[in-house]
Amino acid sequence: MNNLDEGAIRAQLDRILASPGFRDAGRIGPLLAFLVDKTLAGDLASLKESVLGVEVFQRAAGYDPRTDPIVRVDARRLRARLDEFYNANPGEPVRISLPKGGYQPAFHPGGPVAAPEPPARIRLNGPTVVFLFLTVVSFGVMGLLYLGQRAKKAEKPAIAVLPFRNLSADQDNQYFSDGLTIELIDALSHIENLRVISWNTANLYRGKAGNLAELRDQLNAAAVLDGSVRKQGDRIRVTAQLVDTARGNVMWSQTWEPESTDVFKIQEALAKSIVYALRVQMSADPSLMLIPQRAANLDAYNDYLRARYHRNAMSFDGLTKSSEYARKAIAEDPAYSPAYSLLAWNTAMLGYYRRLPLREAAAESRRLAEKAIELDPRSAEGHAALGTALAIGEWKFAEARQHTLRAIDLNPGSTDARVAYVLAYLLPLAHLDEAEMEMDRATKDDPLSFWTNFLAGYVAQQTPGHEAKAIAYYDKAIEVYPNFKDLVWDRGMALAFAGRKKEALAAFRACGNLNQETDWSPGPVEYALLGDKEKAIAEARRQTWLSPIERARAYALVGVNNLALDELEAAFAKTEPQLMFIKVDRRLRGLRGEPRFQALLEKIGLTSR
Repeated sequence: MNNLDEGAIRAQLDRILASPGFRDAGRIGPLLAFLVDKTLAGDLASLKESVLGVEVFQRAAGYDPRTDPIVRVDARRLRARLDEFYNANPGEPVRISLPKGGYQPAFHPGGPVAAPEPPARIRLNGPTVVFLFLTVVSFGVMGLLYLGQRAKKAEKPAIAVLPFRNLSADQDNQYFSDGLTIELIDALSHIENLRVISWNTANLYRGKAGNLAELRDQLNAAAVLDGSVRKQGDRIRVTAQLVDTARGNVMWSQTWEPESTDVFKIQEALAKSIVYALRVQMSADPSLMLIPQRAANLDAYNDYLRARYHRNAMSFDGLTKSSEYARKAIAEDPAYSPAYSLLAWNTAMLGYYRRLPLREAAAESRRLAEKAIELDPRSAEGHAALGTALAIGEWKFAEARQHTLRAIDLNPGSTDARVAYVLAYLLPLAHLDEAEMEMDRATKDDPLSFWTNFLAGYVAQQTPGHEAKAIAYYDKAIEVYPNFKDLVWDRGMALAFAGRKKEALAAFRACGNLNQETDWSPGPVEYALLGDKEKAIAEARRQTWLSPIERARAYALVGVNNLALDELEAAFAKTEPQLMFIKVDRRLRGLRGEPRFQALLEKIGLTSR
């Protein structure tokens, strides 16, 4: 313990656990307390993954860490939280850290700790084409890591993989070019020490590889990977180059003409050639992570890509069309796991928004997600979809947490996995500090995504004082999709909470215009947010066609708690999907001390941590 007094270490532990980043972070705090206690007591035998799963995470006896990675995932999050704490509080007298590769904390005197020497690079053998390609790539990648560390020491370097340009005469080959880009992004996102801009955002920069200043400033990308594909008959020519966004110079470039015309082999080989050059930065063997789940034919794969494209719009029409293409891909290849995952997620969301009967949607979504995992047990998308289905349709939040954390463990760089963790567990259970942290990270990796910014805004506005942050996220989402009614309305709610009542009223009226309501006037919740109690109550009583949860929000906002609770209980009898968020919904804040409200939380499964 470097001659540190045990009392000083325990006092430091108390300060850490009382800090904002640990107070409401689920099992992160108890995990740290357990590790410190056992280390100080000399009980190092308890610092095993199998023991921690039982003692800290309440797993059953016989817990197998190989099938449930909860300890590893939360240990990784604990390390990140400790780094954040000491970055914000550099003058702390004692530094507690959790070295990688184990669970025994280390204790150091206060002050900066010298960074460890980087591990030696290992030269790996592989297929000849991959070896020749990575020889060139490695120089550019090392430069990328240096640039990222030089530009912003506190953040991981970011790379933006822009959609590969289709130079073929046949424009149908665009799906092959996009598929190649998606494979590269997915492969690189498995590297914990490298931030990869998501496909949703990268796709908005299609054809903008020359706008280096914009890419650097808007995406915080240290480098851009740009490429093209040309198909002529049976011949394929792929070019790629890595460009330094600060200086504008090409860090490396390569032209590749593979002998095989197998689309999936080309994608896998190109992805591996880049990732193998970064292997020392990875937490797992890339040969186990980069073997993609392949479609049996190109038609199934292209239909899957079309399904992804339409899902990204996040409109009801988009989700419906996305589902049609996903079903078509499954019909063309019944063993293609990614199509099942995508269809499972779509189905769960359509159930939440009542475009499908909730219980039917929940059962179908769960079936599809379980099928995806059966076909590919390492499918991060499958586990994320299953967690979403369990939360939305069955209110099984503990199981949802397990599957969404499993998705993050399988693909730490996946924005979809992190968003699923927030949506299916952190937000319903009101772990707002951690939810904001995850959404802040997701919006860095996916800064121009409508859905990511929309959810980040909703999370932020649940905390008083964070309204400006919420409005900024909503404004970003509106730039992508200006006519999404729920987004426009939620932005009005954030404005109302911020005290900007005139702007809030204008936003509510804009939402009414989108609904084509020629004689629009505020509804009960809108009147309540605008501060007109009498009209809020009158409209809540008059508009009997409104959902019970909507009337409950209006009554709660104006302090008529008994009527609000009556409406919530009516919503429970109807299995209203939005009940999963009543613990965190700021409009219901005034009910939190009511015994009937606490009883309802318990029925829904929102009282456990």
